[in-house]
Amino acid sequence: MTHRDDLQTFLEKLDDGWTMDQLQSQLIDAPAEMQVQVRLAQQLKVSAAAMPSLSAATRQSHQRQLMAAFAAENEARALGWWPRLLAGFSGWQHRPVYLVGGAMAALAAIVIIAALLFNGLGRGNTAVALNEATGLVEIAAIDEATWQPLTSASDLGAGQQIRTGSDGHAVLEFVDGSTITL
Repeated sequence: MTHRDDLQTFLEKLDDGWTMDQLQSQLIDAPAEMQVQVRLAQQLKVSAAAMPSLSAATRQSHQRQLMAAFAAENEARALGWWPRLLAGFSGWQHRPVYLVGGAMAALAAIVIIAALLFNGLGRGNTAVALNEATGLVEIAAIDEATWQPLTSASDLGAGQQIRTGSDGHAVLEFVDGSTITL
């Protein structure tokens, strides 16, 4: 059966006096568009039966309003999830200021924390990384007079001192990516 045949079957059942409650179990598997069309037909039938004394022009006006409402609902379904999601946020300008301000403050806090974590966790409290060392390269800890040999791939903290011997060579890389050769 085609979509049109299925729709015609549902419309005939409505004409035979079936209620929407009776049709609902059969409409569960039907496409959303067909469900909207059957509900529209049922609403039009109910409105025509409820207003037999009204003029034809008034009934037609009411039916046009119903059809426009159902068309808008069907169009929203046809557009997909993104427009429906955006429609849910359309009332933000009517929310109390403290809710919008709180949401903005929370978002700003998340961005700041993420930036600090991204930039700050790289080397901890190290100021310089020793990338390359050849020959005699020594380091003295903060406030110590003793020098100890230093190997490649070491991190140096603020206040530590480094020296090279006559045949020594060291390349230091700072946190910002700049390098210095000793």
